Amino acid sequence: MDVMESLINKADYLIEQSHEALVQGGCGAIQGQPLFRKLAAIYAEEAIKTPRLKSISLTHKLLEKLVKRENLNCLVVNLYRGNEGYSLAIKISSGLETETVRLSYEEDMFLTYIDNEKLPPMLLDLLDESNIDIFQSGCVIAEVRDYRRTLDSSYETRYLLLQPTSQSVAADIASMTRDHDWTTEERLHLEAEIVKQTAPPLNLSPSPMVAIINNKLHQRKYKFSTVPIKRAARRFSQIAQNRQKAFEESAAPKCLRLHNFLSSKKDKRPNIKSLTKPLIPMSLDDGPELSVPDIIDVPKVARIYERPNYTTDNSLVFIEELVLETERGQGRIYHTKETEGIY
Repeated sequence: MDVMESLINKADYLIEQSHEALVQGGCGAIQGQPLFRKLAAIYAEEAIKTPRLKSISLTHKLLEKLVKRENLNCLVVNLYRGNEGYSLAIKISSGLETETVRLSYEEDMFLTYIDNEKLPPMLLDLLDESNIDIFQSGCVIAEVRDYRRTLDSSYETRYLLLQPTSQSVAADIASMTRDHDWTTEERLHLEAEIVKQTAPPLNLSPSPMVAIINNKLHQRKYKFSTVPIKRAARRFSQIAQNRQKAFEESAAPKCLRLHNFLSSKKDKRPNIKSLTKPLIPMSLDDGPELSVPDIIDVPKVARIYERPNYTTDNSLVFIEELVLETERGQGRIYHTKETEGIY
């Protein structure tokens, strides 16, 4: 336990030292693709302004500054309100945008790649046909415009860096070797060169420190991308709302037809509001003053009934009979007889 705790503390120390080296060295502290060197230089500038910034948690802010500073081409994803769907566009440095047809939110495979910050393989053909220099060190900068949180025509902007995957690399190789006769060895050599140029640095050290640092950085980046949070987001997404609406409008199965019929009848009943008077507590102080009589003549106010003769067979002894008359619609009169007796 002490060994693991010391490794965790050392990992925190190394992350802190890398942050200080990145702030002091800027782009010189990173060896690799030009895009990441530029982002490191912007990060160093922002960290000097705000010394409390300890990690590159706001990557979209760095990408936004880079796009505005160098006027880069990027992919635009428009998210519209309700069930209007989403669309794609390519924004070039001159400011012109070419928007595609709108897609339904039911076709969420492309949005899944965007959420994971991965380059969708189905997008490569569209980017190749556009003949626009949109790739930056093998990656694509995406500008997500969200119209769903505003009431007017304005939108919220967020920038994402879409990095290549094994599927996108395979699609690139298939597109590049489509017009010529390539041997298997040549395709493998081309794939190896592409992966070598686009893949991040690989650390093969057997030390557990590598895994600890990787887990800490991954936890910082995907702190709010856990499985329960994603499940809750899908539950209240536009796709779930569309499915619930379609389920409510569809015909009920045979086993629930009686339930739906009774529910519809219940909804059509008028709402009868019961007006209840508030209970006002009575005060005993304001009651009438009554005097108790000294002598009460009981035989004068009471009624004496003769005691019936009991029978040996426990049959009913008749005392009194009442006839109740009631009227129900259409002039019909009903009588009810009530007999009072004793056994």
